[in-house]
Amino acid sequence: MAILFVGCNHDDIYDVTDAESTSMQNQARVAEGVIPFTVENVNEALPNVLSYYQQHRPEVAERFGNYSVNATHVYYKFSPQDSIQQARLMEVEDAIQLTTQPFEFSPVEPANDPEEDEIPVFYAIIESGTVIPEVPHEVIAELHFTDEDKLEDVPSNYDEIEFKQNLMYETRKLAGHLDDEEIAEGYMNYHEGFEEGQSGESMVSPMGLFGKKWRPSGNIRVEEDIVHTNNNNRNHFEPVKQARVNVLKWGWLQVEHGTTDNNGYFSTGTTYTKNVHYKVKFKHDHVTVKAGNFYDTASYFSGSHKRAPLNITFINSGALSYYQFFALIHNASYDYINRVVSQYGLHSPGNLNISGKFNGSDSESGAQWYPFNSAIRIGRLNDDNTYRGSDGIYATTVHELTHSGHRKMDPGMFSIFHLGNKERLLMCESWAEGVETIVTNDRYNNLFASNGYGTYRSTNSWNQVVALRGWNGWRQNQAISGMNEYTPLVIDLVDDFNQQQALNNNNLPMDRVTGYNLGEIKSALNDARTLEEWKNRLLNNFNNNTGPFIDDVFDYAKFVMHNNL
Repeated sequence: MAILFVGCNHDDIYDVTDAESTSMQNQARVAEGVIPFTVENVNEALPNVLSYYQQHRPEVAERFGNYSVNATHVYYKFSPQDSIQQARLMEVEDAIQLTTQPFEFSPVEPANDPEEDEIPVFYAIIESGTVIPEVPHEVIAELHFTDEDKLEDVPSNYDEIEFKQNLMYETRKLAGHLDDEEIAEGYMNYHEGFEEGQSGESMVSPMGLFGKKWRPSGNIRVEEDIVHTNNNNRNHFEPVKQARVNVLKWGWLQVEHGTTDNNGYFSTGTTYTKNVHYKVKFKHDHVTVKAGNFYDTASYFSGSHKRAPLNITFINSGALSYYQFFALIHNASYDYINRVVSQYGLHSPGNLNISGKFNGSDSESGAQWYPFNSAIRIGRLNDDNTYRGSDGIYATTVHELTHSGHRKMDPGMFSIFHLGNKERLLMCESWAEGVETIVTNDRYNNLFASNGYGTYRSTNSWNQVVALRGWNGWRQNQAISGMNEYTPLVIDLVDDFNQQQALNNNNLPMDRVTGYNLGEIKSALNDARTLEEWKNRLLNNFNNNTGPFIDDVFDYAKFVMHNNL
């Protein structure tokens, strides 16, 4: 069994070859339901700490004898009543670090997706005196956190750093928030473990790192499980790019933050806090992935890390599959906007929200009334409630982002006055289906070839002949009479595969046209309202030797409009 090390000095990593993973949320808290850092609890801890110093280092006790335990932060519960109030919170989400689960309890993965209109309550720890959004709220507790992270790591500050860390240690001890290792360690003593040099602060060298500053960092990856589906003895992991990572001392107060690079690595500023938790938010510069509906940003909250990095791979196993789903959407949207749009000459969908439905099968796109809804919804499951596979999640995300780009390029095509127009529906869906198919096959064929994984076989084409085992290959073996609005029209304009001839079946489209690219097809589609107009723009605006055969594919598309769409 794979083991995930939580609340210890090991990375969140595992051997995926045998693999059943357990939840990374275990042991995120020690004393469930207890808020350690209340002003009252810190005030109770202070005399104990001063008594220790009076016995061991009276000069420190004298220096901090009048230490004031005031409210440095406030623990709030926000209860937005509508999407407008929720949007006010989202405007400051990164600044106040909202969460939908109270800090004093271990986070758990939800059993079901929330309803579309289900607005959660939010929790936040906010610095005292900060103006908060005008949203119904209550104060859960006034908290006190020491500010040693603001102090430079030099010997002249060691007494203050040590005192403040020991005050927090005693506070956590009274609340039952210390593990056995921390209890055994006892109070920090900066003067133990240091040797004096010849003279001056610069000559003091650390012999131990108990309380020295350190830099939280790590690497975040996600499993492309289609590789394992194709090859039982192979696994492939992709870096999660441009994800936001927050570092929370003891799982409560954000002290640092970072962003993953193109290799999935991140590094933050430094902290004295030995015991931190990491929060990974599936959010990049253009897309925020939402969990279930659009009200809550999808995120992963790690267990305890003692001066250790977060090295984690979200795999398709156990509780981690929940986060793998969001990470796959995150990566697909990042790839689409930062690579696919320019490489294939597509129109960018701009900034938007994507709601991931872990237990859902419906996927769709619509207008983005940002920030009041998600432009896109992605279901993890197929219509028969089977898992889409990582290539299916990529393909579905590409499909819906293509709709969003089309809507942004040509909003008139999506006019509410033409919602029942079958021809427009067929044009929109055939375009998105074509981009989905070509981009997905290109990506996974390259991924398999460059890594020596053999020939890519998609999760939706396993029963097809060898030539059609790529993504959506089955559409090339679909009789015209059985087609709906998701025709292979765009695929046929690009590829050099004549399905009627290759498969010796007169019920399939005759496809003698080839060589158009997606950028040309998009340009011709822009402002076109009929299949005939789309076709004529391709013929008139682009030179193609197979242009005389273009009626092959547009004629069968016109026939499909009579198929009871």
